[in-house]
Amino acid sequence: MKTEGVAPTVKVAQFFLEHAHLAHRANALGVSSSTTMPPTETIVNVEVAVSADRTTAIVSLQVVVEPSEKALYEYDVKMVALLNLEHLQAEGANKFVALIGATYLFPFVREAVANLTSRGRFGPVWLQPFNLRNAVYGDPNMPVEGAPPAKAKRRKSKGSRQR
Repeated sequence: MKTEGVAPTVKVAQFFLEHAHLAHRANALGVSSSTTMPPTETIVNVEVAVSADRTTAIVSLQVVVEPSEKALYEYDVKMVALLNLEHLQAEGANKFVALIGATYLFPFVREAVANLTSRGRFGPVWLQPFNLRNAVYGDPNMPVEGAPPAKAKRRKSKGSRQR
């Protein structure tokens, strides 16, 4: 099958929550429930496995907060996406699928963390969006391997809206 110059197609077959864990820090009852959530370091792990024929893949996105004196919660949430692929080139396939899969999964992981932590003493934690492309590729300007070159598009800014 010829795949050069054809845009790869990624379709979601299934999303599921692999595991979710929430704990309060050790002295949580000694801390006022009105305490403002301090910024904490969040670790994000992306794992990917692409089948040998490049027609299916599994991607997991895990978000973990390690115990620390600052963190009010300790949580570990991992979601998985099963993907169907078409026209995926061998070169850069894993990184391309990791980027697409993590992009699909992040809103669901974000909601799961907020839902889980909203049941805690200090209210919900909303994960801040971040540059997944930079996290996967290390350089936000690097072209995505496995995909045909993108055409430059100019769009006028509509300004930002605040909620």
